[in-house]
Amino acid sequence: MNARKKSFLLFTVLSFAAFASLWAQEKPKFELPLAVASELRRLEETYRVLDFAAEKIWPGWKSYKDFPFMLSFENGLRLLIGHPTPPKEFELFPDHKIQDKTIYVDLTKLAPLEIKEPLSCGGGILPYGMSEGRPIQTVSMNFYKVPLSEKEDLSKMKTEDRILIYIHELFHCFQRANVQFQYGNLRYNSDVNYALYSEIEGRALEKAYAESDSEKAKGYLKDFIIARELKRKSMTEAQQKEESSDDVREGTAVYSEVRTLEILKEGYKPQLNATDDPYYGEFKDIDSFLKKYTERLKSSSENIYESKMKCYDYGCFQALLLQRFFPGWQEPFSKEACLMDDELRKRIPVSEEDKAGAQKRFQDVYNFEEIKARAQKAMEERDSAYKALISLKGKAYIISFKEVQQYVSAVVDKSKKSYDLGLIKTYPDGIGKIKFEDVEIDVHQKPAEVNQLFYIRLVDTEWKKRSKPYSLQFEKQESDSVYKNAVITNPLFTLKAPKVRIKDSAKRVKIWVLSRVREKE
Repeated sequence: MNARKKSFLLFTVLSFAAFASLWAQEKPKFELPLAVASELRRLEETYRVLDFAAEKIWPGWKSYKDFPFMLSFENGLRLLIGHPTPPKEFELFPDHKIQDKTIYVDLTKLAPLEIKEPLSCGGGILPYGMSEGRPIQTVSMNFYKVPLSEKEDLSKMKTEDRILIYIHELFHCFQRANVQFQYGNLRYNSDVNYALYSEIEGRALEKAYAESDSEKAKGYLKDFIIARELKRKSMTEAQQKEESSDDVREGTAVYSEVRTLEILKEGYKPQLNATDDPYYGEFKDIDSFLKKYTERLKSSSENIYESKMKCYDYGCFQALLLQRFFPGWQEPFSKEACLMDDELRKRIPVSEEDKAGAQKRFQDVYNFEEIKARAQKAMEERDSAYKALISLKGKAYIISFKEVQQYVSAVVDKSKKSYDLGLIKTYPDGIGKIKFEDVEIDVHQKPAEVNQLFYIRLVDTEWKKRSKPYSLQFEKQESDSVYKNAVITNPLFTLKAPKVRIKDSAKRVKIWVLSRVREKE
């Protein structure tokens, strides 16, 4: 190689190095939005709370720091905390840790959406990544902006509630190795018999929890046991076991929240304070939080159409009453698959005399006939609305919000009349207007179905009378079926969204909403 080539090569290498160095210097440093930084402080406070309470919640609970968290926000930002093998899209976030846990950020899908409080959150346990050939169980939490009207009070957002949600999910992680299950999830549509005795179950648990006299409280628990037996006459044995397993699976996780509150009364001193987090009351008013659980139990017991979701509250209060009357009740649950209603039957025997007098007691104590009449009327309304909806014939429209992870019922006006039937929610008079970020849909007072949380289904019975089933306007077409800043209109609805995909066939039109926010030009 001659001198000129060597010189040119050296100049090129040095120039590239200088450019790389300059680029590194000019690369903007990512800073966490204040709302995201607040969530990290809340997670750290959660660990401190569990340092104080975990062993008293459930004997042997020490693994709460062993599971990573993934926090996902509406603008595409994702954080991994304490993950041993983060995927390649996550980069180390330097100079930030939660206790000894490293934080990683994924910035690859950031959208121009401001993240600010208050935020709601929900999630669960998902396998994410691998370690030593096994999937890593990760607490995956999704955060959404809370839709607030001018009349709503921001003080409804409480950091204590967020901490309790984190504890709930961490207890699910603990369950996997320490609280055994034997049966799957219940799938059952409530009928009159189920609704009637289910409400008596809930009321009996409520009365037992409120009763200070032990013998009277156990009398209410006998009512619970008998009502459960009568309710289950219309259920298969598998469904009965599934329901009881759900009580353990979800009920003990809610129990971990309530027991945390009870234990914190013993003298917990927070390190996070209201100056750092204006939404944090430092658990100074624990009774107000405990009251929410009894209110929730009452509301759950009166929900005529529900079967699956009652397990959260019914299971929780079975566990609380077992704890009150039979300390140490958890031990068999950590060794084999057990059911809480079975434990109550073993410890509070129900005699034939108790069963013989149950119907009179149900009328005197719980207003049996009034509950039955209300359940019959509600079931007739639900079944009529469902039959009317499925009888509609024509071109179906399926609008999917799954790609943007938006639960439809979370943004529908709660005053809209609706009926639940399994994973189907029918709206006989339509769902009205929905808006979140830059997505809007207005359903024009037509019967609608929300299915599997994310999908709206509508049927156009007169589509053949028109030259085309719908009109589409858009600013840019990205492919044969993907449109940016689209407006879709027909007599059933008007949909506006930053990006959609449309698939039109002879019998249906499926529309996927692909983005929550408009891209900046």
